[in-house]
Amino acid sequence: MTAVARAVPTRAAGVLIVGTGVLLLSPDSLFVRLLSVDFWTLIFWRGICTALGYFAVTRVLAGRQARQSAPPVARPARRSVRARCAIYALTVIGNLCFVTSVTHTSAAETLVIFASAPVFGAVITSIFRLEPISRRTWLSTSVVLVGVAAIVVRPGAPLALTGDVTAIAGAIALASLLVIIRHSGTGDVVPTLAFGALLTAVVAAPFAHVLAVDPIDALVLVGGFGITLPLSLSLVMRGPRYLPAPEVSLIMLLETAVGPLWIWLALGERPPLEVSLVGGVIVSTLAVSALFARREIAAP
Repeated sequence: MTAVARAVPTRAAGVLIVGTGVLLLSPDSLFVRLLSVDFWTLIFWRGICTALGYFAVTRVLAGRQARQSAPPVARPARRSVRARCAIYALTVIGNLCFVTSVTHTSAAETLVIFASAPVFGAVITSIFRLEPISRRTWLSTSVVLVGVAAIVVRPGAPLALTGDVTAIAGAIALASLLVIIRHSGTGDVVPTLAFGALLTAVVAAPFAHVLAVDPIDALVLVGGFGITLPLSLSLVMRGPRYLPAPEVSLIMLLETAVGPLWIWLALGERPPLEVSLVGGVIVSTLAVSALFARREIAAP
């Protein structure tokens, strides 16, 4: 990644890094659907494989930094114990909610609702008065929350209560996680996420059938969660070094569009028309808001 950043302009490097990370992240819901194991076994091995992948990424990055000849820089501020514990807990909650939602409703519903995390983040930021929230953000928040409500209670559709409620809970957990990361220090978040994934496996261990994994499941677990997932999130987390946060959020919306496409192509599951329409409104609202935020940052 350092070589890429040196070879192309900073902003282009950021778009390339985050875009690659989001594309690698987009089949995550498909990997969950491809597994034949029960819920707790899936959670256990997903946590183990993801944690090992995070640790491997951390070692690779540390090795590259050690080989660089750049002058030493000040160490980033470390997060408090309370902040790290909150990140661990929210990582566990987010993992449990995501897998529960994907296995109880359509992937499109899950990803559209998870895409609303930025607006929940704005609400949380406002409640704790961490930073001022613009009128534009509040308008976007209102539109997105109405859209999420329309998905959950849309007329004529079966009420996927478990899948929708856990998706909302997961979006709130993700929003809280991002707020804490933003306001609790500048240390590298990847090792913290690795421990959170490991803790998720510990929570699932008493209920999991650890050995009930066939070769196909093992291949999905290693390839999907041991390599693709930690690599993708590590790339996305490095995006703010090169791009303003609104632009990172804008690129992240790509997952909402591409994720259901993978499931449609692989499993033949078409997103419900109402979810696609409302999802289009939500994604468009967030995209417009991110574009305006980017222009405000770029303005002199």
